[in-house]
Amino acid sequence: MRKLDWLSLIVLAAAIAQPATAALVPPKPPTPQEQLKALTDKAEGGDAQAQYDLAQVYFDALLDQKADEKTALSWITRSAEAGNASAQYDLAVAYRLGHGVKPDAAQSLTWYVQAADQGRDEARAFVCEAYTQSDTVTPDWPKSLPYCQTAAEKGDANAQYAVGMAYLEGRGVTPDNALALASLKKAADQGHAGALTELGQIYMIGDLAPQDQTEAVNLFKKAAKRGDRQAVRLLAHQYETGAGTPVDIGRAARLYRILARDDTDSAAKDWLKAHPDAPDDTVLELNKIPRDIMFFATETNDPRFQTMDIHGYYDQLSVSAYPVDAQNDKVGGRASAECRFTTSGDLDDCVLTEEDPKGYGFGASLMRIMDRLGTSGNKTDWAKSYDGKSLRLSMRWKPD
Repeated sequence: MRKLDWLSLIVLAAAIAQPATAALVPPKPPTPQEQLKALTDKAEGGDAQAQYDLAQVYFDALLDQKADEKTALSWITRSAEAGNASAQYDLAVAYRLGHGVKPDAAQSLTWYVQAADQGRDEARAFVCEAYTQSDTVTPDWPKSLPYCQTAAEKGDANAQYAVGMAYLEGRGVTPDNALALASLKKAADQGHAGALTELGQIYMIGDLAPQDQTEAVNLFKKAAKRGDRQAVRLLAHQYETGAGTPVDIGRAARLYRILARDDTDSAAKDWLKAHPDAPDDTVLELNKIPRDIMFFATETNDPRFQTMDIHGYYDQLSVSAYPVDAQNDKVGGRASAECRFTTSGDLDDCVLTEEDPKGYGFGASLMRIMDRLGTSGNKTDWAKSYDGKSLRLSMRWKPD
């Protein structure tokens, strides 16, 4: 083998070192325009995930281009048609809420079903609710049950309620009282109004469980706080008859008056006509409560709450009371509620009187505020002057 002279060695070393030195220079990152083109090319080639990602780019202007909802929805649709479950779910939401498209309940349900069949838990819950509790979809309990049972196992309260009613009334399954009660209790524990009312009636009647009128009253009160009109009616009946609670015609009359505000509720109107001497009630708006009345938050040592009047307390709580789902879907709403003052300054017999739209938790948010006010009475002499009167609060939410 020929030996290399020292000059040859230097040249060879330089040649070997050159690529290593060049490799240390970092590659130039692609520009946003280059990234957009690359993603578009991939999406145009039929890649469903790329189509979905490109839709997000156009929704949120992620690559320095203008947001374009129309283009975004076009890519979402192509991705959904190609079988992407996330795109199918998002397209279902768009048709349900009318985001960028004309609202279409049938199209929405179609895409929810496809997303659910690919394992999207949120979609299963919507399919279950659509086939069992919707006003716009023909009920189909046998078709709904696989979706309902899976969603119920995942903890969805609407699905748990649907499963409970299916077993209670034999809708698509063989009746099973034990399974019905178990599922209804799970939904009630999560605050589902229908489940609370149904359980209350079970305890009131005592056919499927030992009769317990006190527990029935407790459940009806919880359901009334969530706006269930049947629960309000049943609670009024309990006050009228003294079942599970002392007879109190004044409390019963107040609840029937709330129901009678609906012109179609002839039963409540008939009751009021039959009881012309029932004690009247006074409903106070928030601005009718003097600003110097203090609601001390006895459940906390936070000094801010110990020096804040009801108006400021309400305002502060309402700032953080916008339901998360409504914020995510950019949905505004409103809710109103009325509660009755007790001699201790607490609030009782709360009724959610308005909630629009339903299903987003606007009423629940307002009731959390009422609960905080109700647990913070200062038990002083002023409370006696409000005994038996009602406090009405209303809130509106508007997305940014």
